[in-house]
Amino acid sequence: MFDKLIDVLVQFVHLFFVGFVTHSYQRGVVLRWGRLHREVGPGFHWKWPLMVESHLLVNVVPETMTVGPQSLTTKDDKSVVVSTVVTFAIEDARKFLLDVEGGHQVIEDSTYGMVSEFVMAHTWEELRAIKSLSNELAKDVRRRAKTYGVAIVGVQLVDFTASRSIRLIQPLGHHSHQA
Repeated sequence: MFDKLIDVLVQFVHLFFVGFVTHSYQRGVVLRWGRLHREVGPGFHWKWPLMVESHLLVNVVPETMTVGPQSLTTKDDKSVVVSTVVTFAIEDARKFLLDVEGGHQVIEDSTYGMVSEFVMAHTWEELRAIKSLSNELAKDVRRRAKTYGVAIVGVQLVDFTASRSIRLIQPLGHHSHQA
């Protein structure tokens, strides 16, 4: 019973609260009636009560994300496995919060896509000959992520190996049954 009373009290306070704090590691936006009203940096900010204005915040300090292994085929038909770690920071909070749904997934998807395109456009020997493969990959990922308000600080390869692909090919309609 007290849980419900506390919930109602908290909702009541939130409904009439007229300010919020943005920490030094955050940036955000204030929406008035659901539309962008202003961008906010660190500090205390006033807002209209009764849900006239709401706010969205995002951390803008660098963070890392592991982009799991990708099994890819090079231009010369060699199978490789590539895993990366991406270090990024939110550069444009408005764009990241309002123009992208699932911003962190966009970073991961962008990295997967750009790494895939890069590896598949080169032969195994060309890839091995590139002195700073991580830097070359970072250029492409950086360009893609910028469209989402994200700055790529770096891309690191944590795994880049040739692999064997074993596939069992079984003719259609033929199943082996053992009794």
